[in-house]
Amino acid sequence: MAVGGYGRREQSLFSDIDVMLLHCGEGAEQATKAVLYPLWDANLKVGHSTRTVAECIAAAGDSLETLTGLLSCRLIAGDPALLERLLAALASRLKGRPLTPQLSAAERERRRADPYPLMAADIKVGRGGLRTFQSFYWERRRAAIIGHPPPHEATAAEQAAHEALLRVRNALHSVAGTAEDRFAPDLREAAAKWLDVDLWELCELVTHSQRTAARLALQRWPDLMTEGRAGSPLRRWRRRISALPAARPARPLAYAAWAASRPDGVLLETSAQTAIRASGQHEWTHEDRAHLLELLDKGPRGRAAFGWLDSLGWVAANLPEYQHTIAAPQIASFHEHPVDTHLWRTVDEMRALVDGSDAWYADIGREVDDRPLLLLAAWLHDVGKAQPGDHSEVGAQLAEAMCRRIGFERLAAPVAELVRLHLLLAETATKRDTGDRRVLEQVADACGDLRTLQALYLLTVADAKATGRTMWSDWKATLLRNVFVRVARLLDPATAEGETRLESLAIKAGTDRESLIAHVRQMPSGYLDSHDDDEVIAHLTLAQAASPEEPAFAVLDEGQPAPRIVMVTVDQAGLLRAASGVLTIHGLEILDARLQTRADGVACDTFHVRLMFPDGAMPSVDDIARDLRAALDGSIDIDTLVAAKTAAYARPFAGLVVRTPIDPTLRFTAIEVRCGDRPGVLFDIVDELYDAGLDVRMARIDTRGDEVRDLFYVLRSGEPIRDVNELQPLIAALRAGLRQRLIG
Repeated sequence: MAVGGYGRREQSLFSDIDVMLLHCGEGAEQATKAVLYPLWDANLKVGHSTRTVAECIAAAGDSLETLTGLLSCRLIAGDPALLERLLAALASRLKGRPLTPQLSAAERERRRADPYPLMAADIKVGRGGLRTFQSFYWERRRAAIIGHPPPHEATAAEQAAHEALLRVRNALHSVAGTAEDRFAPDLREAAAKWLDVDLWELCELVTHSQRTAARLALQRWPDLMTEGRAGSPLRRWRRRISALPAARPARPLAYAAWAASRPDGVLLETSAQTAIRASGQHEWTHEDRAHLLELLDKGPRGRAAFGWLDSLGWVAANLPEYQHTIAAPQIASFHEHPVDTHLWRTVDEMRALVDGSDAWYADIGREVDDRPLLLLAAWLHDVGKAQPGDHSEVGAQLAEAMCRRIGFERLAAPVAELVRLHLLLAETATKRDTGDRRVLEQVADACGDLRTLQALYLLTVADAKATGRTMWSDWKATLLRNVFVRVARLLDPATAEGETRLESLAIKAGTDRESLIAHVRQMPSGYLDSHDDDEVIAHLTLAQAASPEEPAFAVLDEGQPAPRIVMVTVDQAGLLRAASGVLTIHGLEILDARLQTRADGVACDTFHVRLMFPDGAMPSVDDIARDLRAALDGSIDIDTLVAAKTAAYARPFAGLVVRTPIDPTLRFTAIEVRCGDRPGVLFDIVDELYDAGLDVRMARIDTRGDEVRDLFYVLRSGEPIRDVNELQPLIAALRAGLRQRLIG
């Protein structure tokens, strides 16, 4: 018999061939050799078992995987009567033993592992994947074996989504050359080409298919949204009766809010579904707006109830400005979720900020004192995506139009302004010279007042946390916090912290206040705001303890996945190039670099790093210092060592972008480089900048998934390049040189 995926005829290119030899107790060994040896000789990967009917039933009682494999069984060759005996025994075993509790528990575990739908989901066993569709099949198959009507029909939408994921899985196997089931960013373009579809079309196919699976699971197994197991049918019936309101809701959003509050799961009876489907477009009332905010404030339950509204056509009819975001894919690798999932997760992160235990964010939320504003801004901040044009500007227009149309008149303008500005703080913190007061003044002018800045700051943090793991770190939190504090001081001088931090720093460092002040005064403007206490103390301690000519290092957050390495030494030409090369040959990937040079020429640099490979070991600071000295004096060939490391661990490389904002007011010339990430990429970029005669004064190294977005502030002969006729050929030459180095 064929069992599992082979039995269902759902194999992909590198699937196992799952077979079972069902026998009566005689001749099993000889039959096994006759069947399996030719398959093994053909280099096929065979999953096999040899059982009697009694052994099948016993194994099915011990393992859900075995039971579902048997539910998928199909005769290949032999006596059909023996298969009939097995099915009869299975029917006896399954009667009175519902399969749904086990299948819904497995689905609940998938949702626990992936609380939000993922762009890079596992097509086979991840949330919204093939395993969910297979669970629907097993429920129907059980009903057929025991002679019951199916608990649900295989709808056209289910069949189309199931078939789509099978096609995508086969494409992934083909382009990966192995049993790869994850919809990984580096495989998508090749998979789209293999299927002869556009990349966006492929991603949309996956996200919509996963959404179909997730919604069908929620509709068929409402206990997914309850705590614990489903319980007995009688208990579920009593729960549902107890959850019925005295007067049924009369409007779709009231139905949804009611469903989100039910103890037996986010459930809508057939009558409620019919009423919502027939409601069409309607005028909004105060109660409607209150119920929408209630859904936003209920987390996963609110999101599930909103999904009911969308599946019944209500969202398309009543929120057309939002409807295009549903299951809309996001192509960039650092985006972990489809657009609407990201929006709902941002709402959840906003709620966590203002309601959480971190007093810093909670206090700011209390000062804003407008929960509807914060929730709506979080929910709509990317509503302009999947539309032509700048998504911030387009989104601001859509958000304002929607808020006014549905009656949020008071909130329409401030929500639109937050949507328009939602990238401002993040881009300022990671891409601009925040030591330049004019940059901070521009941010202050854009915000206009402290309350808008506070709301924008909370939105920025929630957005970053909801984007993905590579978009949020302690370092980025520090960057954003420092920009917020400095701009807040411009908008409201009463928020300044005064001298208290200097006093605290001096005590922590075990030094006198005068030495600390002398150190800070020699640093560029904004030094204290762009470094935390541990970094400032490390800079000062290393500078006092060692000769400036000798590189000195310290490791902060040692033992963490992404520690910081602090370097203090005399500044000199090629220092960043040498340091990045040495860190590379020691197996460290640079996630961020902050370069500061005191007025006396001492460089105090901080590198946020991680091991290129998790099983590697963190190098000692003595080894790093030794190799840096050797790289600077030329006693080791850093180019050859980095090239060897790069060749050994090369990864697929993405496109290259080199550009610069032409702004004559900047103290430096800003050069942005975007390209695929791989070991040694920072060394190659910095090397090319040095070859072009540029002195790197500051760097913002930003790694997002498998892409780097690095920003370098440079001078040539001590001056910024402001002449367009000089700058344009420089950028062209850098682009050509980097293309040769990085892509070949």
